[in-house]
Amino acid sequence: MMSGLYVCSSQYKPFNPILGETLQGQFSDGTKMYCEHTSHHPPITHFNMEPSDGSYSYFGYYEFTASMSANSLKSGLRGPNNVVFADGQHIRFRTPDWKLGGTVMGDRTIEADGNIFFEDITNNYKACIVFSTYKKKGFFKKTESGKKDEYVGMIY
Repeated sequence: MMSGLYVCSSQYKPFNPILGETLQGQFSDGTKMYCEHTSHHPPITHFNMEPSDGSYSYFGYYEFTASMSANSLKSGLRGPNNVVFADGQHIRFRTPDWKLGGTVMGDRTIEADGNIFFEDITNNYKACIVFSTYKKKGFFKKTESGKKDEYVGMIY
């Protein structure tokens, strides 16, 4: 048992799958989870999670991305996340990338990089939260705009 998750697969191991491998599990509250590794290059995993009371269904897929520069690491999960509630309301969202700065020198930082998009497909509403509005440019001359923890959002 790991963190309240009862794994129903034949082996207890971290989910580092080969193509076509699946993970099936059940949390102690009865929520069931299913995952399948559907692509190796790029690595993509589809998932589905449903509680025992049927109040919602959470599904989608993730394409795992990562990149590295001289003083930072960037990681992300591309792909849609869908939540469909028992009353039929459907919300879709995408997550931003995360950047770990100061890996070699300077202050260690972690920040959201990019945007979060939300779509209420049932009621035709959309929202966007924009991160990374702070810009610092120049090698000899520092030019700054915005603030470090600033973000902007809109609903339309």
